[in-house]
Amino acid sequence: MTEQDLITKIQTLKDIKPRGDWALSVKDRIFDDHPYIINTYQPVSAMAILRSLIAQPRLSYVSFVLLFGIFIAAFGFANNALPGDLLYPFKKITEEGQSIFVLDNTEISKTQLTLLSKRLDELTEVAKKNKVRNLAPAINEVENGIAQAAKNLKKADANSAIIAEVKKIEDKKETIKSLGVEIGEVGELEWDAALVDKIKAQVDILSIEKLTEEQSVLLEEVKKDVDTENYVKAWEKVLLINGIVIE
Repeated sequence: MTEQDLITKIQTLKDIKPRGDWALSVKDRIFDDHPYIINTYQPVSAMAILRSLIAQPRLSYVSFVLLFGIFIAAFGFANNALPGDLLYPFKKITEEGQSIFVLDNTEISKTQLTLLSKRLDELTEVAKKNKVRNLAPAINEVENGIAQAAKNLKKADANSAIIAEVKKIEDKKETIKSLGVEIGEVGELEWDAALVDKIKAQVDILSIEKLTEEQSVLLEEVKKDVDTENYVKAWEKVLLINGIVIE
């Protein structure tokens, strides 16, 4: 089965209709239990109908296996999906499932930074390939990712792994801006505030350590970069002081 075949099969799910007698019986039970509900038509989503069909005892084993197979294949093809694509929600579900058991604040922050980095990669691909249909959803995913990453960054320890991830994200954001794509200001302000907190925390730590003359000079430059809101250079110098090399 190709990815296009899978997309075609998933699109046909919206045409699935429950049997008339079953729909009427469910409707009667609902309104019997809740007489105050106004009897107006509300469209039912394909996923809701699918869940209802799966719950039916008369659903054939072959139909269930077919539906199950479609969804398993969807998760497999979803790795390369972009925001706005039909299979993209499957990609997000897979990512969230991988991070659900992470409990430590620093690890949560690192996971969120990694996910944000992926969202930035997606937006970069959309911009470079001029995928107009995917642009707005991709920007929205990045903005949501920035907000979540900024929130968790405030709770995390500023260790070398966190600093390295932040530096990569700053570089990717610069690449996106060079492509003429702007990210929402609200998310950017939250992100910058989180960065300032982390950089200042690093400055405080480094200020009480025994540094070489070269490191001391860099530390003073970090302070100036923060004052001028040049966070990319500040992070680069923090990395140099800590002896971290980004490949």
